[in-house]
Amino acid sequence: MTQNDLAEAVRMPQSSIARIERGIVIPRTATLIALLRATGHQIVVEPIGPSVSLEAIRRRLGMDVAGRTWSALGRAVASNPRTSPIRILRRLRLFGVAFVLIGDLAEAAHGSPVKVERMIEVCHSRTDVVRGRLDRTLEDLDATSSDGVEFTTGAGRLRLMTEVATGDEYDLLARTAVRMHVDAGILAPVASLDDLIRIRMARAGPEDRLAAAHLRAIGDSA
Repeated sequence: MTQNDLAEAVRMPQSSIARIERGIVIPRTATLIALLRATGHQIVVEPIGPSVSLEAIRRRLGMDVAGRTWSALGRAVASNPRTSPIRILRRLRLFGVAFVLIGDLAEAAHGSPVKVERMIEVCHSRTDVVRGRLDRTLEDLDATSSDGVEFTTGAGRLRLMTEVATGDEYDLLARTAVRMHVDAGILAPVASLDDLIRIRMARAGPEDRLAAAHLRAIGDSA
């Protein structure tokens, strides 16, 4: 089909078709659709990235933060004061460890509709004072580890990090962290939505892209 043929089909001057083809003019949506139809094509609109359940996100956002964490952990797990991962957070706060909550539970606190394993992930300060406080916390929890990063306790697992996938350390995450009541009597610093998204995108796995899509949807709902 020549420019003249196309111009005649959509009732436009041939010179306008030429300017569009050369990129001088960006056609309006109605014009673009008419041009595509005349050439036997159509626009198909598809979502970018993984699909998310906006209804599930709205249900989580309708809860308070503690309700979100309980829903993510499962009520049977969260309600047991001895075996719930929430106990780990309580001990970290009790011993004065400077940390920011990251990982699945942090995302759940913001409203992500996820089911969380019995795992607490934190990024903590590197200082000697914090290291000493952390050692006392681990002793109190009877924690064991084979690599010094992931610990097993009676309340679940604890993953300790001084740097996240983006290269950020505690001090940077703490600047934008949001203090949330993740359970009764526990006001914990939780990594911001933007930081959690950046961490997920830096990891770049399929599950990370889905988690990032959930977090973006939460940000859009704010």
